[in-house]
Amino acid sequence: MLTPGLARTTFTTSRTLEFFTERELAMQLGVSRERWGLAILKELLDNALDACEQTDRPPVITVSEDQDTHTLSVQDNGPGLRVETLEKSLDYTVRVSDKAYYVSPSRGQLGNALKCLWALPYVLSGPRQQGRVDVATAGIRYEVRVSVDHIAQQPVLTLTPDPAPEVKSGTTVTIHWPQQASYAPWGRDATFYFSGAQGLVTHYALLNPHVTFAYVNGVQIEYPACDPAWRKWTPRAPTSPHWYSAMQFRALLSAFLNADRHSGVGARLVSTVLAEFDGFAGSAARRAVLSPLELRRATLEALVDEGGIAPFASS
Repeated sequence: MLTPGLARTTFTTSRTLEFFTERELAMQLGVSRERWGLAILKELLDNALDACEQTDRPPVITVSEDQDTHTLSVQDNGPGLRVETLEKSLDYTVRVSDKAYYVSPSRGQLGNALKCLWALPYVLSGPRQQGRVDVATAGIRYEVRVSVDHIAQQPVLTLTPDPAPEVKSGTTVTIHWPQQASYAPWGRDATFYFSGAQGLVTHYALLNPHVTFAYVNGVQIEYPACDPAWRKWTPRAPTSPHWYSAMQFRALLSAFLNADRHSGVGARLVSTVLAEFDGFAGSAARRAVLSPLELRRATLEALVDEGGIAPFASS
C-alpha cells in the first residue's frame, strides 16, 4: 500500500522586503556595508542640489554630523520636498522619480534613493529593532519609522507628522544612525561610518562653485560659493529631442499617458508634450511638426495602436 505523498503548500512571498536586506542594499548603493554612510550622504547631497537648482535662490546646503546622538542631517534651501513624493516613496511596490523617462544629463534616474534611505537604518539596527529617519519641510517634521512584519514578510513604514515652525523653507533630512552600527566591525582598524563626510562635502564644493556648502561637526566649516553666477544644465531645462532613441521617446509618451489615465483628468495634448522639448516652446514650431501629421489638437490617446504608442509617433 502506497503512503500518501506530502501535499506541499505553495507560498507567496512579497518582494517588497528585498530592500531590507544587507545584500540588496549593497547592490542598490553600489558599495559594501562599511561605506553605506558615505553612499547615502552622496544621495542626499544629490537630492539637495537638485532641489536647490529648481529655485532662483543661491543654493545653500549644510551637512551636520553629531557623533553623540548618532545622527547625520542634510539641509537645503530648495522648494521643500513634496508630501506626495514622501508618501509615495514609502510604497516599495513602485518607484517614484520625475527623471526616470527623460533622457538628460541629470542624477536620480532610478528613483530609489529614498527607498534606500528608509531601509538603511533598519538593516543596520538588527531584525528586532526599528529604523528612524526625520524629514522636515514646510513647517512639518515627518518621522519615518521602519520595522518588518516577519510573518507577512513585508516592511511596515509609518509616517508621523509634528509641527516644526522653525522649518520655513527647504528640506532637512536626519538619519538616526543605530549606535551599534556606528563602527564597522573590523577590530582595531574600525572606522566611523561617516569618516570622510567632510571630504565628500569638500569635493561637492569644488565641483559646484555656485553653491554654498557647510559642514558641522562640533565646529562649522563653510565653503562659500566662489562663482554664484555659474550655470549648468539642470532638470528645469528642456530636454533635446535628439537625445532620445525611438524606443525611449515611445516610453516617455507611454509614461505621460499612463499618468494622465490615473489622474482622471484626461490625456494631455500632443502639443503640450512637444512644448517640453528644447526648440518647441513656440506654437509655430509645434505647428510645423504636428500639422502634417494632423495632430495639432490631438491628445496622446490618438497615438495609441494595439495597446501601445504607435511606432510612427516616435520616428
